[in-house]
Amino acid sequence: VIALCETSSRAAQEAIEERMTPTAKRFIDEAKAKGEDPSLAFAIGCSSGGLCNRIRWMAGLPSLPSSKHEHPLEKQESEEGAWQCDGCAGGGAERYSCTEGCDFDFCGECNANAGSGKELPPKLVIFDIPDDMACYEGPEGDVTEEVLAKFV
Repeated sequence: VIALCETSSRAAQEAIEERMTPTAKRFIDEAKAKGEDPSLAFAIGCSSGGLCNRIRWMAGLPSLPSSKHEHPLEKQESEEGAWQCDGCAGGGAERYSCTEGCDFDFCGECNANAGSGKELPPKLVIFDIPDDMACYEGPEGDVTEEVLAKFV
């Protein structure tokens, strides 16, 4: 179970974590009692780039503009398909690379939109890994223990 809350405040993210903990603990305790591994894992996505953006892409959800990179980026000449954007996981001929030596690149669109601050409410998602990564979208909005319990 993943709670995507990249645009939520830190306080909201902590509240969601607090609400998810009892349900996660219940699954862990039940699995331990059976001598098994838990059937569900719980995570909170807090960053608009990297893994959260890939999860949104896999689930067919709208992506968020990435946060600005900590260092300046500079336009580089590049072969299309020879690199991967750290914002959208795409590529292309227009590449902006970190000037401080980080292995970090944005495509032109991600570079132009970085830090634009699009807001979305928190969203629950379940990926069923044994079932070819089937994705189940849950409710959007306030994540409560009751909402989570109904979803899982």
